[in-house]
Amino acid sequence: MTLTSAIQTLQLPRMRRDEADLQSLIQLMETSWFNPFSFEHGELVSLSTAAEAPPEVAKDLFEAYKIGEEAYQTFQQERLQDDAPSMQFREKMIKKKLKTFSDMRKKPRSNGCAKEAVLKADRRLFG
Repeated sequence: MTLTSAIQTLQLPRMRRDEADLQSLIQLMETSWFNPFSFEHGELVSLSTAAEAPPEVAKDLFEAYKIGEEAYQTFQQERLQDDAPSMQFREKMIKKKLKTFSDMRKKPRSNGCAKEAVLKADRRLFG
């Protein structure tokens, strides 16, 4: 048995298992889970939770490329193109705080003075 035939023999079961896993995932998405490939939902939906994005999250996600491109153009004009740039190259940039699906899970912070301390058990607690 040559090395090539041994590798092909080992890869064939793996390829069959991967194909079966893929078919199982497709069946799950089409039957009992949210199908991301159908156009029946007009809204932007999270794959992991099947929750629809609020308008402000959807807006930021749809316009992320455009916002990034505008930020690059501003960076280029202020720091790279001019002979005497208005800003130094290594000055801090203002971070674009775009909302994503993870922002949907965040709880709003309270402005009250009382803070709750939550004790989480981990292996260092009793060490």
